[in-house]
Amino acid sequence: MIKASVVIPTFQRRDSVKRALAALSSQTFPHDSFEVIVSIDGSDDGTREMVEEFDAPFRLRGIWEPNSGRSIARNRGISESCGDVLILIDDDMEPSPEFVEAHYSAHL
Repeated sequence: MIKASVVIPTFQRRDSVKRALAALSSQTFPHDSFEVIVSIDGSDDGTREMVEEFDAPFRLRGIWEPNSGRSIARNRGISESCGDVLILIDDDMEPSPEFVEAHYSAHL
């Protein structure tokens, strides 16, 4: 069961997204209890391919659609999420290991 969904909207920030995904791979929250959705807003810098190839311990999905702006990308990711708790982060964030667990616990 997916308890939390982390949504990352992005445009042309492959390296930043990779660092965010690496940080999310070190979460203390059970990896089988959260998903990460990278909503790719028309990037052509290899972000899509990097997400597809990233070896994540959690459920990872990349959504690519033509460039429509940050809000549309964020809303696309939200509409695809299935967790009980929704967490939005920017593509340049590197969450600490307790990040998902703290967000989830705060909503209980």
